[in-house]
Amino acid sequence: MNETIKAVRIMADFCADGVWSASSYIPESTMEGFRVSEALWGRIQDWQAWHDSQIRCGGEDPDFDLVGFVREGYALAHAVKAELPDWIVLYSDEILLNHAIENDIEGTPWTVEIT
Repeated sequence: MNETIKAVRIMADFCADGVWSASSYIPESTMEGFRVSEALWGRIQDWQAWHDSQIRCGGEDPDFDLVGFVREGYALAHAVKAELPDWIVLYSDEILLNHAIENDIEGTPWTVEIT
């Protein structure tokens, strides 16, 4: 019996919707089985919009609250896990990614599994 692995990644990216498969982007129209409450979906969309707001006039907004943004991302990932306990839920942390890029560190895990 083949069972589909249910896995999702919470990760903001420009012009995305904040939700990806564990390995690639899931367009909203093909997210079969990924069902969260309307309220949680709204929070994810607000978080994604917050991410997109950090770019102003071709540069990064110096007032963007990255720590607050990442905290909300973790909170969203935990909320998804609470609503979909049988799913693998991953969160991609931009602070860990930025640290790896700034320090030229290869192989640094910037995605964590929410348990």
